[in-house]
Amino acid sequence: MRRAGLPAGEMIAVAMAGRPITRWLALALIPVSVAYALAATAVAARHGELTTYAGRSGLAAVAELAAGLALFAVGFAAWLSARWHPTGPIAVAAAFAWFAPDWIGWESGPPGVRVAALAAGGVTAAAVVHLALGAPTGRPSSAPARAVVALTWAATAAIGAGRALLYDPLADPGCVTWCATNPLLAHGDRALARALDWADLGVAALATAAVVVLGGPRLAHASRALRASLAPIVLPAAIFLGAWTARAATLAFSPGDDPRRVVLAASFAVRAVALFAFAAGFCWALSGAARRAHAVRRLAREHIGDPAAESFETALIRATGDTSLRVIYPRREGDFWIDSEGRPVDPPERRPDRALAAILRQGLPVAAVAHDPATLDAPALEREIGTAARLGLDNERLHAEAQAQLRELETSRARIIELGDAERRRLERDLHDGAQQRLVGLSVALRIAQSAVDERGDPRAAARLRAADAGVQRAIRELRELAHGIHPVELSEEGLEAAVETLGDFAPVSIRVVALPAERLPAAVETAAYVVVDEAVRRASGRSSPATIEIAGRRANGAFLLDVRDPGEASADRVLADLADASDRVTALEGRLSVATDDRGVRITAELPCA
Repeated sequence: MRRAGLPAGEMIAVAMAGRPITRWLALALIPVSVAYALAATAVAARHGELTTYAGRSGLAAVAELAAGLALFAVGFAAWLSARWHPTGPIAVAAAFAWFAPDWIGWESGPPGVRVAALAAGGVTAAAVVHLALGAPTGRPSSAPARAVVALTWAATAAIGAGRALLYDPLADPGCVTWCATNPLLAHGDRALARALDWADLGVAALATAAVVVLGGPRLAHASRALRASLAPIVLPAAIFLGAWTARAATLAFSPGDDPRRVVLAASFAVRAVALFAFAAGFCWALSGAARRAHAVRRLAREHIGDPAAESFETALIRATGDTSLRVIYPRREGDFWIDSEGRPVDPPERRPDRALAAILRQGLPVAAVAHDPATLDAPALEREIGTAARLGLDNERLHAEAQAQLRELETSRARIIELGDAERRRLERDLHDGAQQRLVGLSVALRIAQSAVDERGDPRAAARLRAADAGVQRAIRELRELAHGIHPVELSEEGLEAAVETLGDFAPVSIRVVALPAERLPAAVETAAYVVVDEAVRRASGRSSPATIEIAGRRANGAFLLDVRDPGEASADRVLADLADASDRVTALEGRLSVATDDRGVRITAELPCA
């Protein structure tokens, strides 16, 4: 971390303080690596004109040197970075092995050096597989990727050891690069040596396919920031491995690593360019990681959680480019977690493809940051987040809890309204199927009795029976109106349009249905829309002047839009006060009720979510 006010020399000393011995080793290896690369190129130029690619062409020598030095540079940059990971040592090992053909083709060189270079010839390809599948941290995140990396390294080690112990250059009729005594030869079996060539081809082909099959989907599903880091690494790696496979196939079918063969020379050129691009891609990824780390460190020190400013989650996404990043908060009541909007979420957990940073304040968790492990250093965030940021996160947690309580209140209100509607429907059924049916039965009995009395010629008894029947009929009408007011049976059985038309039969004002959907809507939506119409009609009924209420409704963009036109005059606030019950119902469904006035009167609009 940068310390303000320190001179440059002291800052370097502070930065290096406490670093592990491996980083001091990296500093010591830098000049050794540069000298090694220059020496290998010089050996190829002076002693490998017929046996090495770099020795046959000055352009090939420049390409080889540039690719090797670029790989050394990015390897040491990763090795010495603040966030240490295995990318650095692996890239440095790959760069050392890249120059192996120069030492193998050293015509007058020590046999021990040449056989060691022969054994290390496949290390670069194995390292490229490892770095491509583990990009950009060097740690493969999936089990198949880890299995491929382990298998590639094991096969490379076995093939390298087999060549060092079983390859007899003097018994190889296709010998070009190295035709001298193998000091480590244990058993000069030509068939086994040829089998190693075929094994090399199989490993190269499988490794290339694995990088394409595993790296492609990872690129496709990665966040934009991670994709920008992965693509410059994975694509050159696939090209390098494809050229390596072509070389292995050529040697398997036609032995003899002759630099004068066009296919082999072309394979070397493609590998050199791809390796340089691969190193440049890693450099780009490292610089991007450094920029993100700097932005996160500044955010971790300065974020204060101002309600008017962006949230910590938004700021982190902007700093890292990881759109999958989420900040979640624990609720104080129970073991629950919520997001910034108060929605419940699953408890945080660490997975191979997801990292988790727990933020504490005074020993208690205030937030957890779930993110892509390649875009954010979770331990660094946990370590460097400052007091202001922790206080801001605690404020955001309180805001999230308030949002959660508001959501629970809205859910509770919707549940109460739903229970009330269900009770209204039950009462309506009880009145219709119980008391109303008994009254109808009583009316029928009275008419039968009246007929019998009429036959006997008792006018007084007949008049009393007719009066009783009229009373029963009046009670049936009142009971029917009461049941309709509680909950119209047409709304449950036939839908909104039928219920509104029936409402017009009872209403003291005229209702004109302009348009309503014929298909059924969700029950809660139909009930809320009906209540809006009913309250608008009731409100218009209180005026002395006649009025015609126009009703129109339609479905659009996942919502039901209801439009009620009342030609009367009133202020919007007064109308909203008269429609309080309807407004509560619409709001409980996360809808919106609005009132506007114009020269045509009052316009009531309800927008109800209707998936």
